Amino acid sequence: MTKDIAKKMLLEEISALFDITISDLNDNLLDQKFGIDTVDFLYLINTLETKYGINICRILETNDSPIFTVNNLAAEIEAIGINENRNN
Repeated sequence: MTKDIAKKMLLEEISALFDITISDLNDNLLDQKFGIDTVDFLYLINTLETKYGINICRILETNDSPIFTVNNLAAEIEAIGINENRNN
């Protein structure tokens, strides 16, 4: 998956799940201004894994809170896709 496709997918899912629009793709989604409870990110993680087959847990186990921007998550999703294709 390309970074641009991943960004679009993330923005669509975040909008559908949390009814918010992200205008700055470098804003940390954990910021209180978005009003998303940390535990509610489980819904996003579940959606990414079940609907798109993205191993988001693999991304989270090697990163910390700065990963929670649309740009950073999209870059990691793209990298995982590249690495998984190389391993197959």
